[in-house]
Amino acid sequence: MLFHTFLHVPGVGEHLERLLWKNKIFTWDDFLASPNSKQLFGRKYRTTVRYIEKSKKNIDNISFFKRLLPSQELWRLYYNFREKAACLDIESIYKNSSHEITVIGLYGKGQMKSFIRGRNIEAFKDEIFSYDLIITYNGICFDLPVLRKKLEINFPHAHIDLRFFLKRLGFTGGLKGVEKQFGISRSEAMDGLSGYDAVLLWRKYAKGNHHALDTLVEYNTCDTKNLKYLMDESYKIMFKKIFPQNGKPDSAPQDNSNKTPAQ
Repeated sequence: MLFHTFLHVPGVGEHLERLLWKNKIFTWDDFLASPNSKQLFGRKYRTTVRYIEKSKKNIDNISFFKRLLPSQELWRLYYNFREKAACLDIESIYKNSSHEITVIGLYGKGQMKSFIRGRNIEAFKDEIFSYDLIITYNGICFDLPVLRKKLEINFPHAHIDLRFFLKRLGFTGGLKGVEKQFGISRSEAMDGLSGYDAVLLWRKYAKGNHHALDTLVEYNTCDTKNLKYLMDESYKIMFKKIFPQNGKPDSAPQDNSNKTPAQ
């Protein structure tokens, strides 16, 4: 989708972008090659050419596009930067008037990693900086603010919050409810567990029940890995919804490493 995007060019809004697509100017290269571009853009033409040239030079620099794209359109970066995208989910307990992180789940590069309070949670600080793009569910309101406060991390990453992205597609509610709308089912052991259960599991672990920690980590793993499936599917849905070509989206994700949701 990134090569079809013009919203990062100053002065170009949704209406003008759609006008380009309507005139079969679908990509940056189409814009540069089409004689209609100058007529459609008028005084914005030279600026747009400059930004297209900058975009091509910065195609591997996510910061360039993060700075220029509207925040609600950062989903357009997903395909190009999917190899350096990480799904993130945290568990916590509320203690002494603040949230204490118990488990951080991170799924990226085909690997699931769990960071546990009292064990290896500090290692998360280095690991997260091997990624350029973070994917969460309600992370804007919860996960990232808690991590910033408790681990003193500043996140320069581009961030896609699936709660708000999926809402644009008509999928609302909590993560488990959205999973069901996508046909995702969890194992019998995980089905029905909630954030409140995650708190209880940690308390049991703190009292010496190590099996409770295993269950908590498995629960967090389901939450985290299923974000990858939801991101892949919602990206394809949005691509087809906004892009005027009726054929197969040519930049939809082809990565099948997590084709099946976590159970």
